[in-house]
Amino acid sequence: EEPAPIISTEMPEDKILDPEKVRFFRADDGTARVEIVDDRSYLEFHVARLFPITHRHELISVSDGGGDEIGIIRKLRDLPKPMRRIVLEERRKRYFVPQITAIVPTMKGNRRARGMKGTSQVRMSSTLASPEERRVASTASISP
Repeated sequence: EEPAPIISTEMPEDKILDPEKVRFFRADDGTARVEIVDDRSYLEFHVARLFPITHRHELISVSDGGGDEIGIIRKLRDLPKPMRRIVLEERRKRYFVPQITAIVPTMKGNRRARGMKGTSQVRMSSTLASPEERRVASTASISP
């Protein structure tokens, strides 16, 4: 008999959001909203992956503006495409991952000619998903 896994990916059924009874939409002002059909609406919500490495598009927690969990999306693909897009846009607000866009060699003086190692510049940029934030770029120097 195999031992039970230390971490279970099984969720209590009462926490799972029924794709037929949940509606993600944007209000007229562009704010993302969620509604549990015939139950309640939330003016603000946040999403987070429960298992960000092993289940990237499954088991996504949905919380209200105060941080209380509304429920869990079992599989993102079970939602209609327009709602899936909203959930993904909201999820990007939580996960900020810089991306290296270029490594540019630089020379200070005649360092290479004298056998010294040069330095490189790394250009990174990240696009933040919220409308009030804009593209941010930063530059850092590294030695090979």
